Amino acid sequence: MAVVSARGALGGLVLAAIVAGVPGCRQLLGIDDPVVTRDGGGGGGGGGGGNADGAVVIGDGPRDAFVLDAVAVGGPHFVQGTSATTTSGTSLVATLPDAVQRGDLIVVAVGALDGGMQIKKVGDTFPTNAYAVAAPEESAGNLAEAMLFAVSTGSGSDHVTVQFSRSESFVDVRVGVYRSLVSDGTGQAVDVIASAHDTSGTATVSLTTQHADELIVAADYTDGTTTGPGPGMMLRELSSDHDLLEDRLGDVGETYTVDAELQTPVTWAMQAVSFVSN
Repeated sequence: MAVVSARGALGGLVLAAIVAGVPGCRQLLGIDDPVVTRDGGGGGGGGGGGNADGAVVIGDGPRDAFVLDAVAVGGPHFVQGTSATTTSGTSLVATLPDAVQRGDLIVVAVGALDGGMQIKKVGDTFPTNAYAVAAPEESAGNLAEAMLFAVSTGSGSDHVTVQFSRSESFVDVRVGVYRSLVSDGTGQAVDVIASAHDTSGTATVSLTTQHADELIVAADYTDGTTTGPGPGMMLRELSSDHDLLEDRLGDVGETYTVDAELQTPVTWAMQAVSFVSN
């Protein structure tokens, strides 16, 4: 796979024009009728493969695709992720591969086997990073999952700590870090929340976005094995307990079915949250 550098100002303009569909710009890079998609991102803790920056892919197929750094063309994108699990405990630390930057969106999915999961606090290096509930707890029998988020007020933190009011069983924490949603670390908003639970071979929810370029982040927690993301979703983390974190971009007024594929029909809780800058 060839990689097109777009660090210069001219390169960034050309790539942005290509993605926007401006005639003639593709030929500057020798690309004929490319297909534009989003590539996957790498991450710690057994995350999905692909480009760590959530790149845009331009090309006719895997062999001749051109990978463009998403920063060059703008828009929300995945930066890094991690996951951590424990069979029991009152706290769990998930360590990121790299330090976050000021203004990064940090999304945390927490699952546990005990019904009525009691999250006491979610935090990191910066006391001013206030983690808020993105999706309230979704319970399915003894399964429980919730999603939280924060916009980093500083640069340098490389972990997220989840604390509980009691000892929880089979805790699974997944973390995704995203960039280019806000410029100054303020004003980040949750737009739409979707939660569901059931027993089947696919964990699924649906939501309708209300703004352009929304970031949809989803996570599942099951008593079985998650094998991968659903159609249109990008795998970011697959924990050692086989629960995932996935994402995609959404457009205004579109309804999206957000799935996670399971190895066999099992009980699951599934959540999806869309984020928009304001």
